Amino acid sequence: MFEYNDERHEYKFDGVILPSVTQVLPKVDFHCSAEVLEAARVEGVDNHSKIKMYLDTGENFDDAYIVAFQKFIFNNTDTLGRLKSYEQNLYSVKHKFAGCPDIVFENAIIDVKRNIYDARQHALQLAGYSILCSENQIAKNKIWLIAYHDGIDFKFKNVYNEYAETIFLELVRKWYIDKNVETYFNNF
Repeated sequence: MFEYNDERHEYKFDGVILPSVTQVLPKVDFHCSAEVLEAARVEGVDNHSKIKMYLDTGENFDDAYIVAFQKFIFNNTDTLGRLKSYEQNLYSVKHKFAGCPDIVFENAIIDVKRNIYDARQHALQLAGYSILCSENQIAKNKIWLIAYHDGIDFKFKNVYNEYAETIFLELVRKWYIDKNVETYFNNF
């Protein structure tokens, strides 16, 4: 049985905690205060909620952020294809990890960010989501978009990398190795 605890951002399968896509990624050092980082987190949660509300209802509520997102989707319909899922918690039985892709279209996976900071890091995250979408038979594609709002419009960058899925799975294995080593030393 697959479970997700939103308060702890914790995924479990048959009672066993699974790492999330973002937990296995190399840590990124942000050079800003804790307050600035928290404000960015809150803004991100709010923006994701707005997009989910739009995808749930089809209404933009005259919100400039959502109007720009709606325009982005409309202008890229041929590239994106049909909407398949959004904000859906997924897990991999085969590789034992979980995650929640922002938006999955027939031809593309989209992760909404405040900006692009490292395409290599973004590619690894979207590789994890791609593996989850493929294993759960939602979609399999090579368009991995980082979408961000520049204050006026939504912009996007395809961060697909042919090696990212292999590297991502190595990071999952490393996460389990690190946990096993930690358990060994803590229980010796």
